[in-house]
Amino acid sequence: MNACVKTGATVHMIPHDLVFQADLFEIAGAMVVRANGPLKRHGNAWPTSQIGMPRPTHELHDDHGTGFWRDDLGVFVVPAGLLREVQS
Repeated sequence: MNACVKTGATVHMIPHDLVFQADLFEIAGAMVVRANGPLKRHGNAWPTSQIGMPRPTHELHDDHGTGFWRDDLGVFVVPAGLLREVQS
């Protein structure tokens, strides 16, 4: 069974220092991060330093290529521990 964790999350992709909007799903201990299309810098993904960026709700960490990373598709599937909710 899969469960939508959050729609419209603001995800900070740590390895590339980018922020983008995505829907998050949990499936059997994995997190699926689905952006609204291929990630393009200054298109639908921005550096965290850009003025006016929304505060991230989640951080996507990399563990040396663990999981499925396809920024050209805007889809990431990682172990649940690599997607962390940001505490406000």
